Amino acid sequence: KILLTHGHFDHMGAAAQIQDALSIPICMHERGREYTENPRWNLSEGCGLYIKLDDVSYLPDGSRIALERNPVFSLTMHYVPGHTTDSVFYYSAKDNVAFVGDSIFKNSFGLTHFPGGDEQTLMQSITQRILKLPQETVLLSGHTEPTTVGAERERSWYAPFLN
Repeated sequence: KILLTHGHFDHMGAAAQIQDALSIPICMHERGREYTENPRWNLSEGCGLYIKLDDVSYLPDGSRIALERNPVFSLTMHYVPGHTTDSVFYYSAKDNVAFVGDSIFKNSFGLTHFPGGDEQTLMQSITQRILKLPQETVLLSGHTEPTTVGAERERSWYAPFLN
């Protein structure tokens, strides 16, 4: 399966070609349609690419995604709007890892000035969903090296949002 963390072109640009080559589904949050159908929202228009995706499985928050050949391996989708209106992370409690896309990075967090972005919402998503994971959870982002929940909890910019 191709699991999209959000609908920006730098995360979904080759998804259709991979889907065709491997005959596998593309999955993303149910709010992703605006990004898959609108090159302005997925930012590809600004680069002259005009990317659209047609064959996507839109899933609700909390969806469990398992491999058919190895159902023991699974991830749970968690909705974390703010970077985009469709942002999610995929979490494996068994493996203590979260694929967080562009919501949070090592020592930083995702931009919010693109269509659908909202900094207040992103801070709430990060502090109420991502930083509530166990401290040792490894966070794998779309653009930086790995970090952990514990390391990111220490960042001062999250303090006003932590309970």
